[in-house]
Amino acid sequence: MGIEKRKLAAISAAVFTYLKEEEDAIVLERTKAPVQLSFNAWGLFGRQEMMRMRNLLQGRMLQR
Repeated sequence: MGIEKRKLAAISAAVFTYLKEEEDAIVLERTKAPVQLSFNAWGLFGRQEMMRMRNLLQGRMLQR
């Protein structure tokens, strides 16, 4: 049960290409610079406070 040379070459080329693409993807992922997100506590607090006040005002207006 031998595999023809052309089929063996096609299988080998497909496996080699797959492995090469996986290796390239790993290298690309490692070279990406991590994204640094800045955290602004006062800005977050301000947005939360605005939402809280808006909810309070809406509750007062609809409470009739």
